[in-house]
Amino acid sequence: MSAVLRLLRAVPLWVWPLLAVLGWGGWQWWRANDAAAELAETQADLVREQVRANALDAALAWKRDEVQRLAETLGERQAQLDQDATDIEQHRAAARQLERNDADTRRWADRPVPAATREWLRKLGTDNASGDDAHDPGDADRPTARTDTRDQS
Repeated sequence: MSAVLRLLRAVPLWVWPLLAVLGWGGWQWWRANDAAAELAETQADLVREQVRANALDAALAWKRDEVQRLAETLGERQAQLDQDATDIEQHRAAARQLERNDADTRRWADRPVPAATREWLRKLGTDNASGDDAHDPGDADRPTARTDTRDQS
């Protein structure tokens, strides 16, 4: 213990407060550097997140435009489907009227439907929900086999 006392007495009294101030200053400098590093890291994170937010915002704007375009297209399609349904109903009404008023048409309408036509209509109504009658891209161009068993005279 006497060695410590000798050291304390050997150092002038005014040095101890100076050492305390220097120690406290060094500690504050270390904390400031640590805070500056943390600030720099936080600012880098902020820049990365801003870039990410801008990219997400651009993607969202594109998706919003795409949804709007699809909604408009579906609206146009629905309007066309409604118009087509109206046209079909008008043609059916005209055909029924013609069957009632014209004897030749009535006799023709009372004849049996050819088997190939019946089969085509059956497939048209059940097989293909897309609305076209071709099952493969080449079907529309390929001649069909004659399956009508009625007398063709």
